[in-house]
Amino acid sequence: MKFLAILKAAGKAVLGLSSNPIARSALAALPYGALISDVIAAVSDAQEQIPAAGAGESRKVHALRILQIMAPRIVADFERTAGREVIDEDRLALGIAQMQEAVVSLNKAFGLLPSIEAKP
Repeated sequence: MKFLAILKAAGKAVLGLSSNPIARSALAALPYGALISDVIAAVSDAQEQIPAAGAGESRKVHALRILQIMAPRIVADFERTAGREVIDEDRLALGIAQMQEAVVSLNKAFGLLPSIEAKP
């Protein structure tokens, strides 16, 4: 399978999950699923609450605030499903931030989110 085909499939999955609460619930049952679902929900909420083009930094801060509020549950869920404790909180925070950026990038790749650098 070509790389672009894989990316398109991933983008469709993110679109389906971000717009479908039932799909997000199903994803939450997977080991990293709850975390991925929470990141998608935070990014989606930020996009809905701050729809203006060029407001990416404001949306990023909004989504991070949501994730910070969810952090105790995120950590507890992950520790429960993984059967291990978090040993490096800085790496956990970095990983969550990278997931958030990945969701935004996928949304931009499919034109689901306005992008300053988008090609006409």
